[in-house]
Amino acid sequence: MDDATAESPLLAAALEYIGRGWLPIPIPYRSKAPILNDWPALRLTVATAPSYFNGQAANVGLLLGTPLVDVDLDCNEALAVAEDWLPPTDRTSGRPDGRVTHHWYLSPEPLVTERLKDPALSKTGKDTLVELRGLKADGTVGAQTLAPPSTHPDDEAPLRWYAEGEPATVPAAALRVAVRRVAACALLARYWPGEGGRHDATLALAGMLARAGWSETDAGRLVRSVCRAASDTEVTDRVRAVGDTFAALAAGKPATGLPRLAACIRHGDIVAPRVALWLGNRADDVEASEPPPLDVFGDATLAGSPPLEAAMLPEVIARFAADEAERLGVDLAMLALPCLVTAAAAIDDSHRLQPKRYDAGWTESPRLWLGIVDESGHRKTPALRKATAPLRAIERDWLKTDLRALADYEKAMQRHRAAMRRKGGTDLDEPARPTVRRLVVDDATIESLSDILADNPRGVLCVRDELSGWFASFDAYRKAAGQDRAHWLELYNGGPRPIDRVVRGRVLVPNWSACLLGGIQPGPMRRLAGKIDDDGLLQRFVVVFPAPGAAEVDRAPDYEALHAYARTLHALVRLDPAGAVYRLDDDAQAVRGVVTRVAHNVVALPDTSPAFRSHLGKWDALFARLTLVYHLVDAASNGTEPAPFASSDTAERVGRLMSDFLLPHAAKFYVDLLGSEHLTHARWIAGHILAHALERISARDVGRAYRELRGDGRRIAATMAQLEVVGWVTPIDTTRGPFPSKWAVNPQVHTRFAARAAAERRRREAVRRQVAEAVAELGLTPEDA
Repeated sequence: MDDATAESPLLAAALEYIGRGWLPIPIPYRSKAPILNDWPALRLTVATAPSYFNGQAANVGLLLGTPLVDVDLDCNEALAVAEDWLPPTDRTSGRPDGRVTHHWYLSPEPLVTERLKDPALSKTGKDTLVELRGLKADGTVGAQTLAPPSTHPDDEAPLRWYAEGEPATVPAAALRVAVRRVAACALLARYWPGEGGRHDATLALAGMLARAGWSETDAGRLVRSVCRAASDTEVTDRVRAVGDTFAALAAGKPATGLPRLAACIRHGDIVAPRVALWLGNRADDVEASEPPPLDVFGDATLAGSPPLEAAMLPEVIARFAADEAERLGVDLAMLALPCLVTAAAAIDDSHRLQPKRYDAGWTESPRLWLGIVDESGHRKTPALRKATAPLRAIERDWLKTDLRALADYEKAMQRHRAAMRRKGGTDLDEPARPTVRRLVVDDATIESLSDILADNPRGVLCVRDELSGWFASFDAYRKAAGQDRAHWLELYNGGPRPIDRVVRGRVLVPNWSACLLGGIQPGPMRRLAGKIDDDGLLQRFVVVFPAPGAAEVDRAPDYEALHAYARTLHALVRLDPAGAVYRLDDDAQAVRGVVTRVAHNVVALPDTSPAFRSHLGKWDALFARLTLVYHLVDAASNGTEPAPFASSDTAERVGRLMSDFLLPHAAKFYVDLLGSEHLTHARWIAGHILAHALERISARDVGRAYRELRGDGRRIAATMAQLEVVGWVTPIDTTRGPFPSKWAVNPQVHTRFAARAAAERRRREAVRRQVAEAVAELGLTPEDA
């Protein structure tokens, strides 16, 4: 060592870093920020370093992302769990008090900085848990970390190296997963419940991890890590609870999960979802740590509607629908959703579910309305026939008996009238009219329904092959406008209702109730949209867009699945007509809260249309109705009596169906009909993200690329909120003004919509060529265009 380096430990350190291939940056004493202009471009050598560390600088930083990266632990909880999850490395540093706050690595791939924050402290400025530091958000070099022997602004003594070997080389994806696990454990430890609530929290956390694909071993390891950081001394019991949960799920028994975890921990409504996000859907999948992006904007060319998954359905319906859909060559949703409505119609309306814990005055019956949005000729009618066939078979058996009884009644009435005439009008007891039991009616009018429902207070299933024509036909033969609509509206609610008949006069129907099932052709419905009254009739329908079908498969049916579905419908029809009121258990109540919040969040968006808001206003009731149907279908298919409480397993399947499937389909339906300024802009930006394979996007980027929003931060923020709510982007800069200015793009966007991305690039390139040709032919300047 020469005299200069002996006199300057800082220069000696800088020269050592250069020798290792790292890039030192001069920084003022007790500061963390460089003051040199264009310091990210500075590349010091052994020859040039002395002129920068000759007394003018008293601290040194190391440039990151070249390929040196740094994991910065910013809180005690992260320090406590870091060794459990971070890959081993021989280069660590930290404060002079012994805290190892920095773990250094080499990343063979570009790695963008990610700061993981506590959402409950977002307004305090002290919310960072851990930071993975590398390249800037735009992929350029521009970040550095203070290195020994620098003096931190908060300390008197210099920083120390606690391990001075070579940083471990770790793939960027693996390092990102590890850092997110550190953040998740730190966040859980910070808000871990006190005595009395920890066991339930552990069960819920284990259930969430099991459903996310974690192994029992890794889940136990994570719980052990959280317990140690939270000073929870009953670690053995907690790990045992993990094993109990995995065993219960393996045996097909219910177990709690994310909703219950949110109820157990402090600030759970915002902390638990963040933990779930960081821990991911599969333990070894980086992209799955973000929620899947949804096609909420109704742009089929952008992504298509999300598919229905068998795991969202009652098992007996999933198996039957999958078999019939494959043989018929249609999407699973084309069979499964009509099967759900058919099952609902098989249940007597006297069976009800109480959604709230304590409000016994609000109950819901199993009454569902479904519209299948599809073009004509896509085998919709055969699918509906297969779904409803067992119910129609039951009705045929009933009618064989009931129509004979009705014929006998008509003969008895003839004899009665003849006897009345012979006796000169003397009162004689009139024969009792037998009821004619019905389950399914096709294309019924209000008049015919009044007769049918007078005999069938249990409710019926109305099947309308084409609902667009049904909407257009209201009041076609009536002078008093609106009467048909009012009657149909009330069919969704149930209860007694008087119906005025032309011949028979007023008829009191004891329960004016029906499930409704039919198809909707997009073109006719779009043309009718402006003519349909805004009275909520349309909003009562669950709407789905089945994917295009495949070729039919000519094979024998799965007779076991077919018979199981038929047996289930028979069991539902035979349920006690006296009915019962079922309730949700505590964990199912938590799921209900999550589903309701999802709907409220979409309603709160500034450009959610009134029609869509009206539909989502019925979301809580829809959750109750679907949960009741699932609960009774599961019991009927197993041959057991339905339990008094619906479980969390039932509620979670319904929650997934609603949030992951029905919500984006409904959004597509209402946007196609009514449109929205911000949703239109969001579609354009989504295409821009795909076309340019963006990992980050800023308000400035949006303004430059999209003239419609240029210079309008409020409208840009409102538009990006649409993409945020459906999982396309996450705000990463929310502290520099009233609106976010930068967003991270969900990596799954580029994998899930890869085909669309290529098509979007081709489309935009074609538009650019067309514009350029038009400009040239017209003799304009590019600015004129």
